[in-house]
Amino acid sequence: MLGLLKRHEVETLLKVGHKRTEIARETGISYSSVKRIAAEAAIQSLDDTAERRKRRIGRPSTVEGFRNAVRNILEEQPDLPSWGIFRQVQKAGYTGGKSAVYALVALLRPIKPRTKENEPFEWMRAVQQGAIRRPILERELSDVTDMPRLLKGMRNGPSPQRKKATAVLFRERGIKCSMIRSFLHLSRRSLRSYLERYRRGSTALLFTKRMNARRKCQDDRTRQAVFALLHAPPSVHGINRTTWKMTDLQRILREQGHSISRYVISDIIKDAGFKWKKAQVVLTSSDPNYRTKVERIVKILSELRTDEAFFSIDEFGPFAAQAMFGLQPLTAHGGQT
Repeated sequence: MLGLLKRHEVETLLKVGHKRTEIARETGISYSSVKRIAAEAAIQSLDDTAERRKRRIGRPSTVEGFRNAVRNILEEQPDLPSWGIFRQVQKAGYTGGKSAVYALVALLRPIKPRTKENEPFEWMRAVQQGAIRRPILERELSDVTDMPRLLKGMRNGPSPQRKKATAVLFRERGIKCSMIRSFLHLSRRSLRSYLERYRRGSTALLFTKRMNARRKCQDDRTRQAVFALLHAPPSVHGINRTTWKMTDLQRILREQGHSISRYVISDIIKDAGFKWKKAQVVLTSSDPNYRTKVERIVKILSELRTDEAFFSIDEFGPFAAQAMFGLQPLTAHGGQT
């Protein structure tokens, strides 16, 4: 629908005697629209919303047909979460998105009187809507580390930063994690990650953007740390073995402050032109007790302590005697044998 202000402009130009083609060219609307406006009644108001509602213009909401169903569900189960209502509405034939259902549930769900049970929810909603002023929050949460940066991130930061700061503030007030996850629509893993990063490095680590796997592969510090570790023997890091395993590389790198996955380590090695291959076992023997002996050796090696050493002594021989051409040996008296 054309805005009422634009329609009023067309009507004014028509009244002063401009041609319809000129009006279409000047206003940027089609000739047929100018012709239709000329045939309609004069504009009495400039309220676009009221006019749309009067003319019933716009795509009808899919969820409106399930308003009574949602109302009945809330009457029977007033404490049912929004996602549970969404599933029941889907079973009833709803094919739209969940956001429209959540908005309808928030509109129809009766607001409970303020009690001790829903007091945390009311406080979280008041904080998110800005109903609690900053001095009150600072006084109420005076023992929170780096409070000014948390409040700044919650009020003025980008969306991911606002969610992180809000989750930490809610938790620092003592609100249960389950209520925070439900209120902010967070997964258990995300909330745990936010709180852990805040405990380890305050807001500096909390607000730091996490580097994706591809960028980690190209990070010079990460690459140098991986190859420095590969060129060092495992015994330096307390591993009683002469070769590296991927799990050991990942563990030592994490201890050094480089939190990367095994896939990133593998990509760094491949990008440098190297390949990670598993050694092939080619030892064989006709000894019927060969497997038992090998298992015994492996067991000894796996239980070897730091003050012990393992020696393997190979067989010496057998020898084969072969006749060689040359001078005949002399006897003790100088004669030939």
